[in-house]
Amino acid sequence: MKSFRWLQTLIRLVLAGVAVVLAVPAMAIDLSSAQANLQAMRRIQCSAKDGETVVFGWTGTAFSRVPGERDRRLFRLEGMNIRQCGPLPDAKSDAGFRILTREIMLYLDPK
Repeated sequence: MKSFRWLQTLIRLVLAGVAVVLAVPAMAIDLSSAQANLQAMRRIQCSAKDGETVVFGWTGTAFSRVPGERDRRLFRLEGMNIRQCGPLPDAKSDAGFRILTREIMLYLDPK
């Protein structure tokens, strides 16, 4: 089990390093119009390109919280979300977009 955690950590570090190397400088975003706000939201949610798949993952720990008691670790979490954005099916303008998303969360032993 320890070697599996070590491997997960190594993979995350390698992927983080690749992301830093391939990072694109930030562009200024003008949010003065409704269309610009919609585009910004779409870029946060998925991609500006129709049908491009975006994957997001996370890890964490769930705790119980009872007033007056110490927090108690319940279980670990591993999750993944995959999504695509595209045009609305009956849209006559680009006044919106559709998000198709699927998500999985694993509840793991707290140790």
